[in-house]
Amino acid sequence: MTIKELIQTLNPAHYSTDDSAWNNVAGGPGKTFLNDSEKVAYQDERQLKHASVNFDNSTPHENHDQIKKEESFKLIIKSRELVKNWQTPSLFTMQQYQAAMKRLRKSKKLPEEYAQTKNAFYVYRAALVADSLSALQRTLVTINRLQKKGDPAWMTATTSLIRPLKILSRYPPDQEQNHLELEIKSLWQKAGKNPRSNAKRKGIGTLPPNWRADFWKNFPENSPHRLALALLSTTGCRPSELVKGVEVELDEHGNLKVIIKGTKTHDGRYGQEYRELTIMVESKEALFLQKSVGENVGTLHVTIKNPNALTEAVRRHSKKLWPRRKYVVSPYSFRHQFAADLKNNFDPEEVAMAMGHSVCKTQQHYGTRNQGRSGIPLIMVMAEKNLAQERAQRRSDKSEDRVGLGPGA
Repeated sequence: MTIKELIQTLNPAHYSTDDSAWNNVAGGPGKTFLNDSEKVAYQDERQLKHASVNFDNSTPHENHDQIKKEESFKLIIKSRELVKNWQTPSLFTMQQYQAAMKRLRKSKKLPEEYAQTKNAFYVYRAALVADSLSALQRTLVTINRLQKKGDPAWMTATTSLIRPLKILSRYPPDQEQNHLELEIKSLWQKAGKNPRSNAKRKGIGTLPPNWRADFWKNFPENSPHRLALALLSTTGCRPSELVKGVEVELDEHGNLKVIIKGTKTHDGRYGQEYRELTIMVESKEALFLQKSVGENVGTLHVTIKNPNALTEAVRRHSKKLWPRRKYVVSPYSFRHQFAADLKNNFDPEEVAMAMGHSVCKTQQHYGTRNQGRSGIPLIMVMAEKNLAQERAQRRSDKSEDRVGLGPGA
């Protein structure tokens, strides 16, 4: 189904209003655009709360102009309700959404049809939602301007609200991430897609045991992505965290101390706002970072502007290095390998902290223990949420409870 077909086939939404709605049409609280006679015409509470918006105007009405104005207000009220509860994403995120929408429009497909992985589905879904909410926002500004001028064209302008509203009825705005638990069993699976992509996790198992060392050895020395690649290999950080900026220092023993500001935290509800990894200098990538810190004389700040450029550089080098291999290395391949190494050496809580997760179960989506190597150079990990300490506290509380019960309890 295309977006055009979606607009043609979705059922009309049912909108409700309350007594304060008349001060909350297109201009916001305290800006009333209805005169007294118009207000009287809309006081039938039963009609306002249960009547559906007639998007196609196919139902005959005794008073077409009056119904048109009523439906226009309902469209505006619903649009304002959605826009009011929307937190505008960052500029970087909006740029990513714009690129995703460009691909989606070109494909003429819905997110669940175009995406090949679950994560890609969520990205395209979020991009479509953001695009629709932005369209509502722009149209409401236009309507507000026309209403202030007393121009009746504002009613015609409300037709521009129909398309984004229908899309949002299929993909409700979900910045609280509820779809992570619910929508995986709806649109994505109904499209006959695999609920979870394991391509990268399985793919690293097809690579040579020392693939990271080979990758680094042959990576161009003059590449602008060399520092970023060294951090991917030694810390398993996300490309988006490199956009935020990663700090590298040396401790008194010459070990690397890497401070990573977490992404995917959703205002602190998930993940780790920060984590600090202390790493022994054993690999050539770590040695390169150590030397770079020394040359910088102080804290080394590593940032990238375009994560897509980093991804393309990594994939291009992978194809050049292993032209016959089906699996192509990406920045997240390093993160999967890092997770596999962690699982082979640390407890789940420490693995989660090093990966920037706030719960242990997330790590099940990353590299497996049998893909990891023992004796990795990670000495210590600190994070905003100390999961290891929380585990110890839970065990202590359980022990005290058992003691409190006493024998025979």
